[in-house]
Amino acid sequence: MKSVTLKNVEILNLQAEIANVIENSKSFTAKFHLNNLLGQVEPKIKNFNELKNEMVKKYGKETEDGGFAVQEFVDETAEEKVNTEEYKEFRVQFDELLLQTEVEVEHSPLKLSIFDTLETDKFYPVLFKFIKE
Repeated sequence: MKSVTLKNVEILNLQAEIANVIENSKSFTAKFHLNNLLGQVEPKIKNFNELKNEMVKKYGKETEDGGFAVQEFVDETAEEKVNTEEYKEFRVQFDELLLQTEVEVEHSPLKLSIFDTLETDKFYPVLFKFIKE
């Protein structure tokens, strides 16, 4: 097993990259290994989303549909938009969680050869951190 340290933003990007490769891959071996990696990542995404929702409840207000939202502007109709204090505080906390907080992902290294049949012009910068030659 190998460990890779990622920021939460990279974890979210990795989830999207894995989904895209699984969708475009013809290799069932690649899909198998990527689903295993996704299984390692999903609990971290769940934790991130739970904390994000907790922040929205803390800094936001309940909406008509029973959800919560952080009001971004003091006056939505004003020509010059001014952020609310709650939104400013939310953004500081959210950006710290998203961009600075790191998590460890334990995984079996992926062999580059399992992607031989992948036909895409997309770039997968986070997924590449899990591949060995």
